[in-house]
Amino acid sequence: MSTAKPVDLAELPKELLVHIAIYCDALSALRLSTTCQRVRSACYDKLVFKQIIARSAGSTWNVTVHRVEAAALRIQPHGQTLADADLSVKAQTQAWARYALADYQASLLLSPGGNPPVSPKHTLPWLPPLAVLNHPVFQDLTAESFLHGDADPSPARVFCLAMIVLGTDHTAPQRASILEVDESSRQGLESACAKTCLWALCSTVLTIRCRTARQRAIWPYGAMAQVPHIRLPLAADIPLSDSSVTPPLPYQGHDSWGQWYQDHNRSLCVPEYFTSGTWCGYYIWFSNSNSNSHLDPPMLDIRFHITRPIAASTPNGPSIRLEATECRDGHGAFNISAIVKPGTQADTDIEGGPRMHARKLYRNGTAWMWDLEVTPFGLVGFWGSPEGRGVVGEERLMRNGMVWLWKEEWTKDHAG
Repeated sequence: MSTAKPVDLAELPKELLVHIAIYCDALSALRLSTTCQRVRSACYDKLVFKQIIARSAGSTWNVTVHRVEAAALRIQPHGQTLADADLSVKAQTQAWARYALADYQASLLLSPGGNPPVSPKHTLPWLPPLAVLNHPVFQDLTAESFLHGDADPSPARVFCLAMIVLGTDHTAPQRASILEVDESSRQGLESACAKTCLWALCSTVLTIRCRTARQRAIWPYGAMAQVPHIRLPLAADIPLSDSSVTPPLPYQGHDSWGQWYQDHNRSLCVPEYFTSGTWCGYYIWFSNSNSNSHLDPPMLDIRFHITRPIAASTPNGPSIRLEATECRDGHGAFNISAIVKPGTQADTDIEGGPRMHARKLYRNGTAWMWDLEVTPFGLVGFWGSPEGRGVVGEERLMRNGMVWLWKEEWTKDHAG
């Protein structure tokens, strides 16, 4: 009786080791790469992790794989440049390994018995970076499960919540957990900080979806007859990772997403961002309950242009004065005069990002003020009446509701 001789893993051909690694999940492949130097040289490779991601995601993640590729190419070792070939390969391999591991962790959220009560400390190291690259997990998570047990979520977690809400057109399964957003935003919050604006975006999106679903049957009548119904952009429509700002790496530290959020928003604070293309959007009214929040027809034909030379530069950049004329909504034509301020200089203060203060003036003299934050999702914030008199950008706002404006091109292929 012959006995088979045990096979030493390190003696296998490199091609076979690569093949084995590709058919592992990311965590197993990483563990395999720690067994010995020869196995590591075969398994710890950019192409291996790229294949693991592609195989894991199947046909639904092809776009994101290209985004990971672009992100990895922009990752530079600290103090080095991509001109150093060895360091470049090492950095890209590390980037792909981190994204592959994050993708594996995301798959566990959706496994049988998954979609669980998620602990913030378990997801914050890797989920926000996946959100920036529009990972498909955000199309399957629900707000209820994601927020379970987290009474005071961090800004990064609320950003992920916004991606979940924008991931699909579905409203009902995600509605209950965010019903109180508009009331908390209405009471006692003088500054529309990043977290508040992201909460407001979630509430605004769900309110608009709910109300338009009910109102579309009567859309041709009354004030609604003056403007067409428009679809909201989905997460996949919004170019989160198309800017020159390097996206955050998973497992890079708790400040990596915050630094990306701050840098990305400031990269948008240039005249061309506001003046190129046409803006559109909705505003909603506060009420005693979000289910009864009033929704007016959308705002269309918002085309900003510079009204005067760029204002004197602040430590973080110049202010931008804008105007848009002959815009329209269900109440008629209106003009907008606005000033965009670049925010604070603090390196890690995501609450000090660029803001737009604007006055919306109808032809009949009715005017409302806007206090909006420049975000990756467009212009998000609040509208209301000013307390006292003042120039645009200096009034104190009494909030009446919320506003969301986005680039028309984001939904040009999704006409209602």
